[in-house]
Amino acid sequence: MKPTFSPSASGWLSALAGAVLLVGQADAATLLDLDDLVRPPATGANTFLLGTGNDQPSTFSANSSVPSVTFSSQFGYLVVRFDTVTLDGIGDSVTFSYTAKFTNFDTSSNGVRIGLLHDGGTALTADQASTNLNSAGLYTGYVGLYRATSTTAGSLRRRAAGAIPQLLGGTALGGPLLSDTVSGFGIADASLYYSGSFSVVRTGLHEVTLISQFGDQAAQTAIDDTAGWVSSFNTLAFYTQRSGTTSATLLEFTGFSITTIPEPESVVLMLGSLGWLAWSLRARGGRPARGAR
Repeated sequence: MKPTFSPSASGWLSALAGAVLLVGQADAATLLDLDDLVRPPATGANTFLLGTGNDQPSTFSANSSVPSVTFSSQFGYLVVRFDTVTLDGIGDSVTFSYTAKFTNFDTSSNGVRIGLLHDGGTALTADQASTNLNSAGLYTGYVGLYRATSTTAGSLRRRAAGAIPQLLGGTALGGPLLSDTVSGFGIADASLYYSGSFSVVRTGLHEVTLISQFGDQAAQTAIDDTAGWVSSFNTLAFYTQRSGTTSATLLEFTGFSITTIPEPESVVLMLGSLGWLAWSLRARGGRPARGAR
């Protein structure tokens, strides 16, 4: 007589772990890079400026011969939309990586701020004269705040929810403080290019980990496992604030990319595999594969 069995919880967990492992081994998929930044009024525009009405307005220019893009601002935002990423499985991540030259940043406050956000269905479609957005209260996500010197710590935090007009400023920074020991950018030479990254990684059932790195400084991490943690993203916001009152900040990017793990195709494969596993077990009525004794 052939033995019978019922799929146990441990069996399902083993199958799920195997699927997650398969996905985790996939290469990162590039959602957007330097060549994909499109400014209005072009069709498919995904790159916008906040603060174009300032005394020294936010500006953006591209140099195809390098290639590079330059963002300049008195205090303002570079906002980039990308395809929505949802961190469904443990090990899934979204990362903003960059190489840039930084000029004239405020060292006395958080002169550089990076946010990985979700727009809540209120995506930007045009530049804004102000740095405030009427719909900014619908944005959710995480923010890295940095000083321009390595001697003063910045912080990693979740953006506060609610009717807040600023993306990465004001009471938007009143969300949960996840780490207050993040090293400053440590820009020792404004003529050099520095590389860095800002990542959100799913590390638990109800947990994400933020990882921030700049130049040769070790990565700083923070964990969000409290109510309201965020796992979907479709917007990058980069805020800069000038030093003094005469010259604007200047960011010249030669590297700029947003990547995700797993690749969208891997998600489809994983879901298909789990669907097949469920169908197979149900079709066999809990019996082992034919030929088992």
